[in-house]
Amino acid sequence: MNSKFIVLCFIIIAIVAISASPSSLPEDHSISKRDTCRYLFGNCTVDKCCKYLYCSTYKTCLWHWHSG
Repeated sequence: MNSKFIVLCFIIIAIVAISASPSSLPEDHSISKRDTCRYLFGNCTVDKCCKYLYCSTYKTCLWHWHSG
């Protein structure tokens, strides 16, 4: 039982070490439309709010309510 537990611990440690190491694949840092808008309760002093949101008087993105 002890040897199985030790092997299991080594497998878990190996998986954690591999997943924590930086990947050799290049990261995509291109700016998409989703990255340039502010979400609900986001600060909209610089960037505009996302679709269906509006910038309130307190410079916070809020849900755009439609009545009727």
